Amino acid sequence: MQLVKIHRVLLFLAVALLALSSLTRATTVEAQDDFLSRAAAMAQASQRETTVPASVTLAQAIIETSWGRKPVGDANNYFGIKAFARADGSVNYGRIAIGWVWATTKEWDGTQFIEGQARFRKYRSMEDSFRDHAYVLTDNPRYAEALRHADDPQEFARQIARAGYATAPSYDNDLIGVMDKYNLYQYDLKRDEAQVLSQSEFPTVMPGETFQIFFEVRNVGSSIWNQSEKYYLTNVNNIRFDVDERLSVPTDTPPQAIGRWTFNMTAPVSPGVYRTEWTLKHGDKNFGPAMHIDVTVASSPRNQLALSGLAIDYHTPEFVLVGSAMLGMFGMMILKKRRAGVSQRKHQVGKS
Repeated sequence: MQLVKIHRVLLFLAVALLALSSLTRATTVEAQDDFLSRAAAMAQASQRETTVPASVTLAQAIIETSWGRKPVGDANNYFGIKAFARADGSVNYGRIAIGWVWATTKEWDGTQFIEGQARFRKYRSMEDSFRDHAYVLTDNPRYAEALRHADDPQEFARQIARAGYATAPSYDNDLIGVMDKYNLYQYDLKRDEAQVLSQSEFPTVMPGETFQIFFEVRNVGSSIWNQSEKYYLTNVNNIRFDVDERLSVPTDTPPQAIGRWTFNMTAPVSPGVYRTEWTLKHGDKNFGPAMHIDVTVASSPRNQLALSGLAIDYHTPEFVLVGSAMLGMFGMMILKKRRAGVSQRKHQVGKS
């Protein structure tokens, strides 16, 4: 009997522990999802401004703060960014932080981790911490090589580790492991991406007529479109009516800004419907949606004729009637002139 009671107690404890474990896992997953829901938008905003991959930013924040639970006490420091004493005794904590705090840290000395105290930047908010992290990577020359690999998050992680972002010897592998395990790449913005906002209506023109078209496109990627980086609007089907195949971006177009290309074309002499197709290009790589304009070249003059300030449709019965009357009057004038000429010759003959 006693054994039965013990078994029941043990069974109850096992079920309770299992339930607690499941609850803990559920709570952990929920907490992770909550952190990502807040941090992802900040990481993407950072990527738009600086090209630092959102996946790397998120992985660093996860590792440095254990999914946002330990942002260096109340310092809102999500990336372990330190403050440093100057020679004059003041402390450099950057352009965004509001101060600094002492905190415990573990640094690798080449053989082992040594625990000690260090100054860490203190921020007003989580958003400020994310912004400062981006500036640290873009302003410091030692991370220049990493920024050349903004399209490759894993290589970016290797480069910032190599440049000494953290002392842990496995920092690059730790970052890549987190990015892989939680598929943080899904939060990365494409470097080159575009959204068509508006474009010209499909025109109907006369053979040889000059006309104008435009495309208005929003930059929804993470890079700045400019001429030095070889961003173009390019024709893709070689129907471009004497326009250059590549048209440079008119002005620098940062993320979320709008680029507009407006240009003149000359219609071909042969009537028909012509489709001119365009897309955006960075260097030798096309990107963004395909765009097109269908141009109808008319086979006869337009039906509207300006005459003495009046628009007359010469295909209507009224115009035909008026035209016939005018031709009749013209014929009568010629006939009268001929008769007058004959009469004058007869008169001259009579005199002679």
